[in-house]
Amino acid sequence: MVRLGRMDIRMEMEGNRFLRRLDRWMAWGLLAALFVYAWFRIGPDLIYFTFGTYSRYPQHEPGWAFFAKTVSLSGGLVLYVGGILSQLFVVPWLGAGAMAFTTGLVYAAVRGLPLHWGGLRRWAGWAPVILLMMIWQQYDHPMNLAVGLAMNLGMAALLLQFRWPVRPIRMAAFVAAMGLLTWWTAAISAIFALVMVLDAVLARRRILEGIFLVLSAAGLMWGLGVWVFCQEPMDVWLRLTPFHPAAQGELTEFSRRLATAAFFFAPMAFGLSELAYWIWNRIKPKAALKSRGQAIRSSGWRRIAVSVAWRIGFVAAAGWGLRYSHQVNDISDMNPLVLRAGQAVRMEDWQRAVDAAMELKRRGIFFQSVNHDADRALAQMGQLGDRMFEFPQDLSALLYYNIQDEGSVVWFDKYGGLMFDLGYMNSAEHMTTEILELEGPMPHVLDRLAWIARIKRQDAAARVFETVLSRQIAHRLAQALRPGADGTLDIPDQRLDQLTQCMPTQDREIRDTAPDELMLTLLANQPKNRMAFDYLMAYYLLTFQQDKVVSQFYRLKELGFQRIPRHYAEAALIARDKTRGQIDMQGWQIDPEIEKQYRAITGRAKESRMDRRKMAEALAPEFGNSYFFYSMFHASGVGR
Repeated sequence: MVRLGRMDIRMEMEGNRFLRRLDRWMAWGLLAALFVYAWFRIGPDLIYFTFGTYSRYPQHEPGWAFFAKTVSLSGGLVLYVGGILSQLFVVPWLGAGAMAFTTGLVYAAVRGLPLHWGGLRRWAGWAPVILLMMIWQQYDHPMNLAVGLAMNLGMAALLLQFRWPVRPIRMAAFVAAMGLLTWWTAAISAIFALVMVLDAVLARRRILEGIFLVLSAAGLMWGLGVWVFCQEPMDVWLRLTPFHPAAQGELTEFSRRLATAAFFFAPMAFGLSELAYWIWNRIKPKAALKSRGQAIRSSGWRRIAVSVAWRIGFVAAAGWGLRYSHQVNDISDMNPLVLRAGQAVRMEDWQRAVDAAMELKRRGIFFQSVNHDADRALAQMGQLGDRMFEFPQDLSALLYYNIQDEGSVVWFDKYGGLMFDLGYMNSAEHMTTEILELEGPMPHVLDRLAWIARIKRQDAAARVFETVLSRQIAHRLAQALRPGADGTLDIPDQRLDQLTQCMPTQDREIRDTAPDELMLTLLANQPKNRMAFDYLMAYYLLTFQQDKVVSQFYRLKELGFQRIPRHYAEAALIARDKTRGQIDMQGWQIDPEIEKQYRAITGRAKESRMDRRKMAEALAPEFGNSYFFYSMFHASGVGR
């Protein structure tokens, strides 16, 4: 037997003390770094923007009634706590704090598990934390999963601290904890059961006890799920887990893989640790003790240096994981700039929406939703007629009326917002009410319905929406710390009067109305509806009706135009060529520079003998953002 001397023991104690301090510094340092990363890099307010649009809205209301109703459901406590924490995302630093707090609980719960080999326990707690952060980096929302993991792993760590010698006490404690966790966390409680079974079978070598735990856990989940909570079999085994069909619809494929890894990591680490420890002690118990003594005698500082290097490597690996997740997100429709553009439009921050679209354009990335947001922002800024072809255009982008999107919350939100801006309040109310029925009382939905009611002079209905809105936690936080961050608006009296005047006196069924007829109806009701005019002209441009563009020039002066916007002038030149000069410009003159550009593109097109595809690629760098290019090739030249 190898005997360790006093110097050896002192060296080991000093080394362990230093490593424990290093672990504490590393834990707090990493949590602080993740807090800063989430605040400034991820942007929890962008995740909040996805609620109710790209993912489920985490509802929460103050008061006993909502608490009792929610907690009475299977997994209700997770939903209630997750709902509170999710509301904090409306303010970036509060959302980052909620992320750091929740993942910190997961880390502490994994660290509390009695894993053999301190090195394994030091890094095992960070793996699910980084995986959860990578999911948030995708702008998916694993808050309920994080809360459920923290509760189940924390309960397992608590029970495993007590080695009760009496089997009935152990069984009773397990059954009581399993029942509570099945009630509080639904199917996530399977993680608690799995850890306890692995401990009984691998750590304590009690096979029969493990079998009892499996049967009692399965029986509790089934009995409570079916007979108490009246769940379907699928909900009994999958509710609130990453494998439930509802969760799969809200997570990307990459996020589902990360969520699966986070879900199973702690039980796998615990089981492998117990299995490896048992094998090692069975095969080489003496060699292990001898090697330990030799390692201590060789150099205590070398051991510390290796531990420090390993921690630096782990931090680097965690950083690489977050960076890789960010790169994957850059090419998806949950790109932060895509979300930033949509958030800016909802908050009516029009310049920021255009800036986000321009940044995506510089990267060569285009999405229909962003093009729609850019069009809406340019129209509000009075620049649609000059700049709309800076972005890829088609009718689906302009009006966001695509049969594939019809019925989705995204479509209801964007099309309803467009109808609100145009002044078609009945249609806006219909679309927004659909969101209310699907997702519940989201602040921006309640706010829009309240404004619609005010515009329609339905003051009693407006007060109902405003009362419900005032009870929303996210709205209270936004009003106190970051007004408008929840999408609620402060509409000045001048715009309110303008929207009231734009509202048509006779309503029509939108689905049976062509877009130009809709805009003409709005203009007939209010000739100074500038946005309806710009969308009418944009529709004529995209459907190659250049003559109709020119026919509307009589409205320009009344709407306050001092010149013909660029794209309208381009359409006029094309119409003039088609009619051999027989066109009434109604007194307006075309900018000579636009005429020069028209001669240049038509001359180069006539001189070129290459096929249309190659010709389009050749002309796109110089003329791609013009209507000339779009009318010639029936496609946008931007991004080629």
